[in-house]
Amino acid sequence: MPHYLWKGVNVYGHPLEGAVESPSIENVLEDLRKNDVFRVRFNRIFAYRLQTPLRKEYLVLFLNQFHRLLVSGLELVDCLNFVIRYQTNTFFCYILCALREDIQQGKSMTEAFQRHKLCFPPIFIHLIEVAERSDNLEKIIREMLDFFSFQERFSRERRKLLTYPVIVSGIAFFLFLGIILFVIPTFKTLFISQGSELPVTTRGMIFLSDSLRYTPEYWGIVSLALIAGAVFLFRYLDWSRILLLIPGFRSVEKSIHLLFYARSMLIMLKSGIKLRESLSLAETLFPVRLQKEIREVHQQIDFGVSLVDAYGSSTNFPPVFVHLVAVGESSGHLVPTFERIAVLYQEKLERRMNLINSLIEPLFTVVLAMGILLVLLSIYLPIFDFAGRI
Repeated sequence: MPHYLWKGVNVYGHPLEGAVESPSIENVLEDLRKNDVFRVRFNRIFAYRLQTPLRKEYLVLFLNQFHRLLVSGLELVDCLNFVIRYQTNTFFCYILCALREDIQQGKSMTEAFQRHKLCFPPIFIHLIEVAERSDNLEKIIREMLDFFSFQERFSRERRKLLTYPVIVSGIAFFLFLGIILFVIPTFKTLFISQGSELPVTTRGMIFLSDSLRYTPEYWGIVSLALIAGAVFLFRYLDWSRILLLIPGFRSVEKSIHLLFYARSMLIMLKSGIKLRESLSLAETLFPVRLQKEIREVHQQIDFGVSLVDAYGSSTNFPPVFVHLVAVGESSGHLVPTFERIAVLYQEKLERRMNLINSLIEPLFTVVLAMGILLVLLSIYLPIFDFAGRI
């Protein structure tokens, strides 16, 4: 059944909005008019969107606004009303309206969020449940805000590492394309008139230029296939595998996973979630390709294996991680242990990201210089050869 977000005004001109599931817009519109809602606009929410996780920045923004409103003493529904009113993303606005209506109908926050469990991280929904049970919503919302803000900040820093290479590569590509299409044809007649054998690089440039100019349809098909393949890789496959091909990213990715894992264990254990549940939820922060291996940790604990032995049996946890867990388990203080682990990997990660940032620019400068040298040699070697024979 189609889902819609509607927005309108009441008889006093005050804006209203809501989420509805109906086979016909006309029926919804008629019901709204009976309730004195006018100037109604509808936005359809497609079913596949309801199975798509929310972007972290929207979740952080929601938690930030929601926490401030809770601290100010507003009721739960009033907090949601305020957040909805200033929400610009249509899909997230629909989710929030649906949550508000479920709560107004008497459902708990946990039940309301469970209806949209594919849109929210499992750890988020579980912590909401813990917050309701412990009647400590403000504190746990604050803890979640810190955790997801931290996660979003490091994800943003990781994307920044790719910004410079992507921009420089794009500019270099279009400059090279311009040379191939407009410069090489100018020299082609001169090169051929010499009657001597051309260097391999020059012959390659001429072949590529003729191919692009006289058979562009084939290159168009190849380009579309490459774009479709890239979209498929980034959207449907584990794109972190691609990042691991970049030098230095493997250590950065591993440190990020361990950092998020330690912080998630910290927030869950502090909130009162049992160790077994915390381990099960924290493993979802690893890529899909690693989750099966990480799952063995809590499975071993189910069979009576100690926490340190379970971590030690997995190659995804380095010796320093296992050693700190051993100290925390022996002393019975796992919360400060995971806090120390988080601080350790945060410092380590910041050092590595700064190092990669400092190396990316000179490395790309060298690569670009080599590419420019190759193009110049392809053009000027035949000219030098021709000048030497005069």
